[in-house]
Amino acid sequence: MIRRILIAEDHDVLRRALRAILESRPSWRVVAEAVNGHEAVERAELLKPDVAILDVAMPQMDGLAAARRIREKVREVQLLITSHHDSPEIIRQAFNAGVDGFVAKVDIASELIPAIQTVCAGRPFLSRSVRHSAPPNLGLSFE
Repeated sequence: MIRRILIAEDHDVLRRALRAILESRPSWRVVAEAVNGHEAVERAELLKPDVAILDVAMPQMDGLAAARRIREKVREVQLLITSHHDSPEIIRQAFNAGVDGFVAKVDIASELIPAIQTVCAGRPFLSRSVRHSAPPNLGLSFE
């Protein structure tokens, strides 16, 4: 099955690295890139990707606001948030915004592919390095 993926990341080098990681999988295709939340919402609505990877800190509209808007418009998309921050409040806000997974940027190289596989299988994902920061009342169980 081909996975169609949108990457929303304002840092060009990281966006290219994410594309390289994702396209190393033979059946995965990056169908769009965005450098801010507005572009992410527009491209998700137009292209209806299977997965959208959103950076928390983007200009014009942050990843959390973009996640909420995308969730309203493209219900079937799997949403992953990436962040340098691991505060319980950021993690809570991400899952409250309707994301399916949270990948700490420090873990992207090793956990992005498993994160996508997990959320596409219908289970929530949280990077191992930030599980200690997860608010206990999220009501989610992470593998």
